[in-house]
Amino acid sequence: MTRMFVPALAAFLLSSASALAQAPSLPLAPAPEAAPPAPAETGALSLSAAFADQKPIRSGLVWRVFEDRGDAGQPVQVAKSSEAEATFSLPPGAYIVHAAYGFAGASKRVTVGTGGSAERVAISAGALRLAGAVADTPIPPNRVSFSVFVPIGNN
Repeated sequence: MTRMFVPALAAFLLSSASALAQAPSLPLAPAPEAAPPAPAETGALSLSAAFADQKPIRSGLVWRVFEDRGDAGQPVQVAKSSEAEATFSLPPGAYIVHAAYGFAGASKRVTVGTGGSAERVAISAGALRLAGAVADTPIPPNRVSFSVFVPIGNN
């Protein structure tokens, strides 16, 4: 039986191979390529700060940008910069911008679109102005003096 089985198997394999060779070949579909992610639309938010007298602040600023969630919860910081004039690339939406200048600071709500926007924040800092008056009458500067004490340590 073994002798009959080998020639029969060989004949079957040869006929199967010739049948496969004569079968029409099917075109292979190319492997699907992963589509590149669509670029998220962003807008440029340019920020600058000025003192109350409109003089620009050129150094010493720290900018923080928070996502404005309204009453839904705590704002989340999305960007930070120490540049005097900072520019951020942000998705369109509502944000809260905070500018810190030493112990002084200011916040402002802004909306960023795809076209970008520029905002200027006014910070009341950088000067101390003293004047004296009796009732509504100012005291002449040569008749008044002031002493300003700055606490240092436990002093």
